Amino acid sequence: MRFFFRAVFILLAIMPLSGAVFAQNNELQTEDITFHGNENIPAGEIRKVMATKFPSVFSWFPFVKRPVFNESVFKQDIRNIENLYQEFGYYDVIVHYTLRTNLATNLVRIIINIREGRPSLLDAINVSVTGQGRGNALLIQGIEKSILLIRGTPFEINVYDKSKQNIIEYLGNNGYPNATVEGRAVVDKQSFRVTANFNIFTGSTTCFGAVDIMGNTIVKNSDILNELTFREGQLYSRKAVFDSQRNLVQLGLFYSVNIFPSSGTAGSFVPMEVRVDERKERTIEIGVGYGTEDRFRIQSAWTRRYLLGGLRTLRAGIWHSSLTEGANVTFNQRYFIDRQTNLSGVFGYQRDFFVSYSNESLSSEARVSRTISTYIQGYAAYMLGLNRPVSTNPTIVQQLRATNPGAYYFVAALRLGLEYNTVKDIIYPEHDRLYSLYLEPASHLLGSSIDYIKAIFEARVYEAITDSVVAAVRVRVGAIEPYRFTTQIPIFERFFAGGAYSIRGYGYQQVGPKDSSGNPLGGDYLFESNFEFRFPITKNLIGVSFIDGGNVFLTNFDLSFSNLQYGIGAGVRYNSVVGPLRLDVAFPFTPFYRVQFSNYQFYVSIGYMF
Repeated sequence: MRFFFRAVFILLAIMPLSGAVFAQNNELQTEDITFHGNENIPAGEIRKVMATKFPSVFSWFPFVKRPVFNESVFKQDIRNIENLYQEFGYYDVIVHYTLRTNLATNLVRIIINIREGRPSLLDAINVSVTGQGRGNALLIQGIEKSILLIRGTPFEINVYDKSKQNIIEYLGNNGYPNATVEGRAVVDKQSFRVTANFNIFTGSTTCFGAVDIMGNTIVKNSDILNELTFREGQLYSRKAVFDSQRNLVQLGLFYSVNIFPSSGTAGSFVPMEVRVDERKERTIEIGVGYGTEDRFRIQSAWTRRYLLGGLRTLRAGIWHSSLTEGANVTFNQRYFIDRQTNLSGVFGYQRDFFVSYSNESLSSEARVSRTISTYIQGYAAYMLGLNRPVSTNPTIVQQLRATNPGAYYFVAALRLGLEYNTVKDIIYPEHDRLYSLYLEPASHLLGSSIDYIKAIFEARVYEAITDSVVAAVRVRVGAIEPYRFTTQIPIFERFFAGGAYSIRGYGYQQVGPKDSSGNPLGGDYLFESNFEFRFPITKNLIGVSFIDGGNVFLTNFDLSFSNLQYGIGAGVRYNSVVGPLRLDVAFPFTPFYRVQFSNYQFYVSIGYMF
């Protein structure tokens, strides 16, 4: 069994970097591909237009086969490279290659020589505007700003095409939805000069007409109209239509929303139709799931939408798992004060069943959240909580004297949060960032029986490092400091680490200081880091290899390399209809020393770790 896990782990861990295919013994295999002469286009860009597979950096492994070499495919790659250079203005480029074949090993080394030549520079930009917008100086100025080409620089055909798209988009957002852009670039190969022509027909000016709302029987017309970013008489804008549809969907009141011009309409004013498919006012939802740590879990929620005839939602939920159970009621009021601000409140009971202790809590919170910009959101909340540790191991009580089983702890605190989030695809982000900061000061001035300040910072970075491999990094740092008459933090407010969503390779909450019986004590300081390679295996199957590291500290940070605990492993994610199904296997890991294959941990859950 131990050998099996070693073999599976090593195979999965190198899969994202191998990319090898298995070839028959009598077929030529690619040993190496090198480029010479490509001074202005990086090799990475050239590789993107090639169908010929490049050998893996792990090709020296005995079981990693090199890619099969197909010369007919490679010759088409040479033509693709020439076309690529021409797209960047190098019209007299010459590409040739040399094959060095070793018949004894069936390996071929490929050398691609590129003579880039002289680039053709953009000499002139000619813009011709016809239609009703011809004499509009501001409109023409906007058209010129939409052109990305720069005189005196190498002419790039993709920038020329993008400029045409920008013009269409600009006109479509400024009252000319039927505009067209034609034209071509004229290349003088003798003088290496290019003239870019744009022939623009704006058509007639178009404005939004009357709005007809259909499909709503519960939501008022006025609430739907308030979500539209256009009004009757305004210049037609495709962006305004898209933004209006997005606003209505985000209300959570409709299954579907469609906004489009009324059929058969023509002229300067276009009537608009808004068709919605309303969700039911009252719904009951039941969900079940399974995770390695919380085992079988079930939850149910009753939701009342459009409460009291407005944009208010009331929700009551209950849940149970092997780690936690509880019930709560939440209320949400959209557009509190203004359209960027929401008000919410929650009141609930929860009981937690952790390794070292169990805790009962009754809590309430009032929160005001605000959208600051497209990517930045923040919130401020006031929280009241009554906590009672109901079951704590005796050895824990001896070391954490601030934790008295059966005693009540009244906590009153402010909760402040700020988040910067550019993640667009939550399933498989590739070029995104998420940074969050959380502060929680609890004070006797607010009515709290314990005084502390808690802070948590988290950063997540997702970056595609090749066409198929995404590197994902997460760092989480937390600290809690007692003050005034509070000298020690009760166990229910301390940090814990280890497990499927923390540091893999260890059991739940098993990273950090422990008592003499091996029960986790938690700590006042936390550091967690996770690094993943994510790579596609099939259309719906994603492979992952990862290294995690971190620790929990009792009294102060000690981030030296030797004081962190590490885990290493691999896994898969299957994109199912209920979300990504996740399976990981991980092992405790001592850097530069050994992997503890005998102490493996399996993790099964739904969704990505981060």
